[in-house]
Amino acid sequence: IISNLLLLLINAKLFKSLIKVRFEWSVLQNLVRTGFPLMLILLITYLLYQSDHYLIKFYLGVAQTGIYNYGYRFASIILIFVLQTNNVWLPRLYERGDAFFRKHFSAYAALIAISCAAILWILILFFEYFPRIALPAGFALSKNVLLIVGIGYVLYGQAQMMDGYLILKHKSKILVWISLAGLVLNIVLNLLFIPRFGLLAAAIITTLSFFLIWILILFYLASVIPKKELILTTVKIFILLMPFILLFFNISTFGLFLVFSGLALYEFLTNPLRKLIFMVNQSL
Repeated sequence: IISNLLLLLINAKLFKSLIKVRFEWSVLQNLVRTGFPLMLILLITYLLYQSDHYLIKFYLGVAQTGIYNYGYRFASIILIFVLQTNNVWLPRLYERGDAFFRKHFSAYAALIAISCAAILWILILFFEYFPRIALPAGFALSKNVLLIVGIGYVLYGQAQMMDGYLILKHKSKILVWISLAGLVLNIVLNLLFIPRFGLLAAAIITTLSFFLIWILILFYLASVIPKKELILTTVKIFILLMPFILLFFNISTFGLFLVFSGLALYEFLTNPLRKLIFMVNQSL
């Protein structure tokens, strides 16, 4: 209550100026036209996040839900990062114009990807080298859930980045149908495989759902983004994800982390957008 009152006091002059602003129906219409599809997307994605948890509880019990959710929630840190940074990075890029964004699409996607992957590596290394701190007794399977769902969230981070561009282009309606396709796939496969294969099946299906959403958005963008940029984006994402996939073959975790670090450092140093994206506001 106190913090909200302070915000009101700080913005008192702004509120006074807003009173003088003339109401325009066109602004409200644009808000509804853009906002209503986003509300549906939020609902669909919430169901996507929660449907597997509910089915695990229904088929396997509350204890298994906790083990699954423990790894899942650590992986979802990636999504929080993308939602916040995309609000800063995308405007910096898009203010240069739509043509500039389309020309540098793969470069921006690569910066998002290496940032998301770096977060996942930090979490994996924490679980690997500090298991007594990271993993409660009986939660060993959460480590595998983290890895599998984390890969999915790296892909979903790409989808979220593209969502922001489509919203700027007033194409948010297509996102409803794409998100719905991911939800349907998630629920159907979970109903089929969770009773038979348990938590790891739910984690794999989550990643497949995120992969489907990402691929469908890529296909949709093929009409406005140069195909060269889309192909380059796809190749870069799979190269950055390869060290994670090799973890399933019991290869040295730290060795694979070093491989990723080399790839990420090369991409960052050669990326044409790094100075633009990471610039510091001189007025602060």
